[in-house]
Amino acid sequence: MIYAIIALFVSATTVTWWIVGDQTDPEAKLLGLPLDYVIRPPDLSATQEQIIGIAATIVLAASLAVLVGAVLRRRADPLWLLAVVPLSLAAVIAGTCWRIFTAGVIGANVGVGLLTLFVLPIAAVMLLLTALVLIAIHRRKSLRSYG
Repeated sequence: MIYAIIALFVSATTVTWWIVGDQTDPEAKLLGLPLDYVIRPPDLSATQEQIIGIAATIVLAASLAVLVGAVLRRRADPLWLLAVVPLSLAAVIAGTCWRIFTAGVIGANVGVGLLTLFVLPIAAVMLLLTALVLIAIHRRKSLRSYG
């Protein structure tokens, strides 16, 4: 189950990255002005991004199917589904942040500062909630095996 959770986080982050798309200033691109980057984006063509996005969507659907299927067949604790909610929100934040951090701009990228101050702490809280749910799952499993 932990592999399905990891696949869900990575694929949801990638799907969000794909859906958000390049946030580089279009006017600066047209004018051919030199762009400033917080992080330089990978050099991918539109086709490569499309392939990555579609593959990530398939992995996301498969990981959700594994999690839901295991819970419905009672092979996994229903708390696994509770872990999906904060983890998915953290993944959406991570994918969006990656696009903002790799956006080409002229001068300072104000969006990066705002994300760092206000949004990344929310993602950290969501990851903490996910960790707490996973600890609860582990404890319940330990109690069942001893009791």
